[in-house]
Amino acid sequence: MKKFFIASIALLLFATIGFSQSDFSMKSINKEVNKQRTANSKDILTSFFRASLDNLLGSGHSFTLNSSFYGLDSIFRHNGMPARSYEAERRLRWTSLNFTITGDSSNNIVKYSGGLSITLLNKKDVTLSRMDMANTQRLRQLSFFMSAFKKSVHNIISHRHPEAMNNFATNTEITNSINKADAQDDYSKLHPYVKEALNDPDFIAGVAAERNALFTMSDEEIAQYTARIKAGEDAFQTVYSDIAAQYRNKPLWTFSPSVSYDRVSKQAEYYAATYFTVGLTGNPERKPWELEANASFKVGPDSVSKTSNYNNKFLSASLGVNKVLMQTEEKESKMEFKLFTQYDQQFGTVAPGTEKHVFTLNTTLRVNVFKSLWLPLTLKYDPENGNFLGIFAVTANIGN
Repeated sequence: MKKFFIASIALLLFATIGFSQSDFSMKSINKEVNKQRTANSKDILTSFFRASLDNLLGSGHSFTLNSSFYGLDSIFRHNGMPARSYEAERRLRWTSLNFTITGDSSNNIVKYSGGLSITLLNKKDVTLSRMDMANTQRLRQLSFFMSAFKKSVHNIISHRHPEAMNNFATNTEITNSINKADAQDDYSKLHPYVKEALNDPDFIAGVAAERNALFTMSDEEIAQYTARIKAGEDAFQTVYSDIAAQYRNKPLWTFSPSVSYDRVSKQAEYYAATYFTVGLTGNPERKPWELEANASFKVGPDSVSKTSNYNNKFLSASLGVNKVLMQTEEKESKMEFKLFTQYDQQFGTVAPGTEKHVFTLNTTLRVNVFKSLWLPLTLKYDPENGNFLGIFAVTANIGN
């Protein structure tokens, strides 16, 4: 019989192969939102792929692979095929296909599961129609600013160094340095002539001279964006980050039905869960707080009985808060702590020596160890019986 760990670790290593993409405007903002989303919310709904090894130290460890329909589409779409619209890509991210294999204490595969995660509400997902007018106007004005910025730089260099602009090689170096800065979101390595132009007293006046009925940015705003570029920042990226910080706190609600086949009892098991999370942090500059509410119901065979049955009817509900403890300067989460309560109720047959209902106090500490790899450690405490339970896992959320 195939060993559980051999299969699951191989799949986990395969799943950690990354996929990256970049686009403009709405795609770029949505990418930034997903980068700033907590690992806790990515466990609820992945935007690309998610792989996990759960309950590694227990007897019922499992491997799960989740792929959004967008992730699957990216695998099977061939080069040369027409690009999907942003709206089509956005919708493909709203549903994921989930596959799980479960092993016993001897690492033999004893259960296969398959299901879906369906989005009921996702306000984290940015659409142009939902974006407020202030942010839409910021992006429009920034587009005009960048055009005026490049024109002002060109005019100043042409005035100060006419021989450079007439030299094909030098002209190309100047243009390439700006294009590379746009592509890499890094303006710290601009050509020396561009940096010189940014410090010229006539630069801001040159940008302001381009104002018209559509480009209405004030002198103060022009000076602010110029200062950002001089500091090496990509003005668009910083605005995307500011807008994304507003959307990362929006609510997310999913519904996940699944069915399993138990190889031991040779019976099916049916499972349905719903997950909800919403940000509590009003100030986007502060590390996020999240409220989370989950519920699940399982109907399956009672392992105590030797005959075919569906006497295991198990309900679980939890409520808690999740806090980002550490994040990068780009607001990407690196460590999280969740405190939550959980209530479990058995509506079916109760096995001898077990409780019909259990209330636990729980914590989960998530630590990002390398790129997309996280180590979540969950501790459960049953105050009525004084029992502790530790659950250790490894997860990888791949892609934005």
